[in-house]
Amino acid sequence: MIPSLFDLQVPPVDQSLNVRRIRNRLQISQAQLGALVGAHLQTVSRWELGQLEPHPFQSALLRAFAQSRPPLIGADIGSVLASEGVVAALRILLNV
Repeated sequence: MIPSLFDLQVPPVDQSLNVRRIRNRLQISQAQLGALVGAHLQTVSRWELGQLEPHPFQSALLRAFAQSRPPLIGADIGSVLASEGVVAALRILLNV
C-alpha cells in the first residue's frame, strides 16, 4: 500500500541551522544563497520558514558559511556571484 501525503511525517527542522541569519550575515538574496548551495529560491524561503530542511550536503555548506570569515562579505559576495560565478564565490566563502 502506498502512503498518502497525509501519512508522511515531516522531519524536524534543524534548529541549530538558522538559514536566514546566515544569509543576512552574508547580505545576499535567497536566490543567491540558492545558487551557492544548489537550491531554488523558494526552497531557501521554505528553509527560513522552517517548512523544509536542507539536504545534508547543503547543511554542511551552510554550516561552513556560518563559520567562515570571508575577506569579502555583503554585496561583494553578490558581485562575485554575478561577475565570476558560483565557484569563485564558494572559494571565497570557504577560504579555498
